Amino acid sequence: MPLVDNIMADVFGKEKRISRCVSADESIAKGAATYAAKLLDASNNPKIQNLWIQDALPLSIGVETSGGKFQPILEHNSPIPSSNTVILTSCRNNQEVAKIPIYEGLHSSVPENTYLGELEITEIPRGPAGSVEIEITLSLDQNGILEAAAKNTSNGATVTTYFAYETKFETTESTRLLPANDKV
Repeated sequence: MPLVDNIMADVFGKEKRISRCVSADESIAKGAATYAAKLLDASNNPKIQNLWIQDALPLSIGVETSGGKFQPILEHNSPIPSSNTVILTSCRNNQEVAKIPIYEGLHSSVPENTYLGELEITEIPRGPAGSVEIEITLSLDQNGILEAAAKNTSNGATVTTYFAYETKFETTESTRLLPANDKV
């Protein structure tokens, strides 16, 4: 754990150190018990009654851009529900169709992330590469429904696809999923 301590010291300053007075297993057990009490509404403790719990994305969700790069749209640790829009452009001259693959992961390179599905937008007006803007919106609701929409801003043509989203993240894969410079 010295490496983690050094990284934390670099980020937060040397005067702040990781507390080791509670084990990780004990912290998880306390959190699970507190959450269960909140769900059961069985506690008269105002600290538990006023507890606010927010689900968050464990991995970014985004699209593949030219060159096999991953463009996050919903960043990891975003609250659930969450929605965000980015604008991309056509990548080829006279492109009439765009297939937009959707991935989840933390890597900037698409092959290192997990494929979720794709959008296909048609009727793109012919023109030079970069001349047509496509607005891509990803929305994840509280029930795990991922809505992916692509809108051609020049003619308003829109396509929407829905996915039942369950992260493909497995704790045994955590080191594989982290970019090389984030591994500890």
